[in-house]
Amino acid sequence: MSKRYKRRNFFINKRYQGRYMFITYMVLVCSALILSLLLIFLSSDSLTLVYRDNDLSINKTPLALFWQFAMANWVLLIPCGLLVVLYVLFQTHRTAGPLYRFEKVLDEMNSGKIGFSVKLREKDEAKELADKLTSFNKNLATKIRALTATHEEINRIISSEGDCGEKLERIKRLNADAINTLSFFSVADE
Repeated sequence: MSKRYKRRNFFINKRYQGRYMFITYMVLVCSALILSLLLIFLSSDSLTLVYRDNDLSINKTPLALFWQFAMANWVLLIPCGLLVVLYVLFQTHRTAGPLYRFEKVLDEMNSGKIGFSVKLREKDEAKELADKLTSFNKNLATKIRALTATHEEINRIISSEGDCGEKLERIKRLNADAINTLSFFSVADE
């Protein structure tokens, strides 16, 4: 039976995820406010008959419905807002997780460790980017292994016995192979 991955940390990048949760909640609040203002504006030239606590009164519709609008909006904004914030948390987790993983992989590469795959969870975003980074990482590792093998072969030739002219020709061939491997890369001038 395979072990399932259990999420331990919902906030991978608190600033990134918190900002998106706040923005999404504010969009929800602004939408409710705009809807309320729109309904008040559209009903501004009408009257409403209100029966409350054994009193019957006639008021302009926006004034009569203001408190009912306010209460309905807050009753909807709090639970719906929490649901929206939770949804955004899980959605941003699918992007913040890969960003965190890319940062860690690039830190490892900067410290000289290369040749490994970038692994993301099944539903994470940026799988194409992870595949390209893995491909680059593996390609770089292959080229470095080839250069290391060439270097070792040159050292073996130098330390062996035999004709210096023949050794020089073999070293020249290996050096040409190393230059060919290095020519794959180009360094950008800043």
